Amino acid sequence: MEKPNASLIEPIGEVNLHTPKWNLNYGFKKLQFMLESFFIKKGFLLLIVGFLLGRALILAKLTPFSLPFFAAVYFIKKDRAPLALIGLVTGAATLSLGNAAFTFIVTFLFLFIYRISQKWLNNEMRALPFFVGIILGLSKLAEAFILSRAITLYDVMMVGVQASLAFILTMIFLQSIPLLTANKRRQLLKTEEIVCLIIMLASIMTGTIGWKVYDLSLEHVLSRYLVLVFSFIAGATVGSTVGVVTGLIFSLASVSSFYHMSLLAFSGVLGGLLKEGKKIGVSVGLFIATLLIGMYGEGGGSLLLTIYETAAAICLFLLTPQSLTSRLAKYIPGTPEHMAEQQKYMRKMRDVTAQRVSQFSNVFHALSKSFSQTDAFPVENEDEREMDYFMSHVTEKTCQTCFKKEQCWAKNFSTTYACME
Repeated sequence: MEKPNASLIEPIGEVNLHTPKWNLNYGFKKLQFMLESFFIKKGFLLLIVGFLLGRALILAKLTPFSLPFFAAVYFIKKDRAPLALIGLVTGAATLSLGNAAFTFIVTFLFLFIYRISQKWLNNEMRALPFFVGIILGLSKLAEAFILSRAITLYDVMMVGVQASLAFILTMIFLQSIPLLTANKRRQLLKTEEIVCLIIMLASIMTGTIGWKVYDLSLEHVLSRYLVLVFSFIAGATVGSTVGVVTGLIFSLASVSSFYHMSLLAFSGVLGGLLKEGKKIGVSVGLFIATLLIGMYGEGGGSLLLTIYETAAAICLFLLTPQSLTSRLAKYIPGTPEHMAEQQKYMRKMRDVTAQRVSQFSNVFHALSKSFSQTDAFPVENEDEREMDYFMSHVTEKTCQTCFKKEQCWAKNFSTTYACME
């Protein structure tokens, strides 16, 4: 018996035992999509913003941010207004329970009055700031009267200031909240929208006043980080604007932070001028401004603490992904990213227009072909035509009176016609 030469088991092909590399780009995009879905689409970003604005203060005692923010959210995203209200009340509760109760009551009062008078309003957007200012002013007067059983001139002046701030903040929030909640934004932000966005971000950061991490003030770190980002994206002009506006709002919230405005403005200028050096150049600009302006602090300990805060802001800035800054730069006019996006948009529009024109050209070409097609009629011979005329005249004069007309032209037409030819 012969031994089988062939093996019963076929050889297995090559198997790739190497584990596939994890795609960092895909993972980052997936994480970014999940964060956008959670914070923007579901509206939890408004909850966080409401919490910070609920505890934000002006002149260490005024809280003009809560009602304007809720009114703007209610006008723009009515279904997300409950989340904003929860955040505002929770943030106000971190200051005191009285602030939380006042925030809830004044919000309910605004909803009640606004819903009743809504049917008589022709332009709700124009009327909204007046509603907010008047309701907040009257509510503050009522609160002062209930607490002290008297209304002084100081109370009236402070109520006027707070009502005016609420009026202005409502218009600012109406401009800036769509920039935080819209999934598809326009390709260009106007200067007013950029300033409103900066004011809103600075107002949000005032809610972090008093928070410290290892003795580092969180509001100082975040404000310098904001200046770094805008200086890197848009240059010295926008960077200095961000520094001045942010420092001004911080100085209104806390008078002790007044010198901080100079530091932020100078940092924005230096960082914007050194933006050609990429992130390192902008960071060096902030560090130089910190050393120069920080000398106005009280003693070396204050300067050292300021340097630590600047170092923390620089670390956050260096960890910021390039894709995030590039995406933000697309919406700010004058940046290279915005110009590239505009050129891309123009090319797309040009291609679409050319395609449409080509389609119309094909349609008109087909129509011209259909109208140019005519039936080809045979060209008659001139001699035959003259012969027909001659025979018709002859038959008209002679055959019409002949008694054999029927015999010749009716019964034997072909023979008669051939004989006459």
